[in-house]
Amino acid sequence: MSDPHKEFEESILNITQYSGSKEAGIKRISASYINSDPLVVYYRYKYGIIDSNRIGANTLGSLLHLGLENLEIENVELEKSIEMEIENDWIISATIDYINFENKTIRDFKVTKRYTYEKFNQDSDYAWQLRMANYILMKNKIIDAPYKMYVSMFLKDPEENYKNKELSTLVYREVDPVPDKEIEAKIKALANEVDSYINGSKKEQCKDLWWRNKKVNGTNTKIPMRCEKYCDYKNNCEFYSKPYNPFTPEEW
Repeated sequence: MSDPHKEFEESILNITQYSGSKEAGIKRISASYINSDPLVVYYRYKYGIIDSNRIGANTLGSLLHLGLENLEIENVELEKSIEMEIENDWIISATIDYINFENKTIRDFKVTKRYTYEKFNQDSDYAWQLRMANYILMKNKIIDAPYKMYVSMFLKDPEENYKNKELSTLVYREVDPVPDKEIEAKIKALANEVDSYINGSKKEQCKDLWWRNKKVNGTNTKIPMRCEKYCDYKNNCEFYSKPYNPFTPEEW
C-alpha cells in the first residue's frame, strides 16, 4: 500500500515548483537574488533552476502566492512578472506580489518568523528585492514614479513566548527608497562577479557559510549551515559533501 502522506506531499511539491524557465545558460538576476552570494547566481546560470525535493518554508510561500493569483482587487495587479535587458547580455527580472495603482504602493509577501520581522533592516534581502522591483517597474514605464514599498510578513510564530504581545500574524515593514544609481551599481557589481565565474577568472567560493560546530558520529565538526539549510546547489558544489564538509573555513 502506498504511503498517503508521501503522495500528498508530492502533490504539494508539484503544484508549488517554479513555473518559469528552468534552463541553464541564461544570464538572469531576479530581484529575489539581488542581495545573494554571487556564487548562487552563478550556479543558477550553470545548472538552471533545480526543483525542490522537500517541503520547506519556500513551499508555504508558494502556496500563498497561488492563492493570491486568484484574487480580484480593484486597482490592484497581483503577481506581475516583468524583466528588462541590461549590458553584457544580462536580464534583470522581478515578480511583484501586489501593485496598488490607486495609492501607489507595492508589496512583497513573505511567510517567515518573528525573528526576521524584528531584525529587519534597510540592507536586508527583502528590502533590496522590493527596490529592484520598483526600479524595473519604472524603467518599463509601468509606473511613472517610485511607489511606496512594504514587506508584508505572515508570521508562523506571532506571539508565543514573545516580549511583544501585540504582535500580529500579519505585520509590515516599510522599505526606504534609494537613488537609481545605487540600485544600478549593485546590479552591475553582482553581474560582474558572476561574469568572473563564467569566464573562469574567479574561484567558486561562497562568502558566508554560517560555520557551526556540530557533533558528527561523536566528533566535533564544522558544518556550513547555510549550505545545509538553504542552498539548492550544494550537491553540485565541489566544496560540499554529505554528511559534513571536510574542509575547514581557512581552506575555503
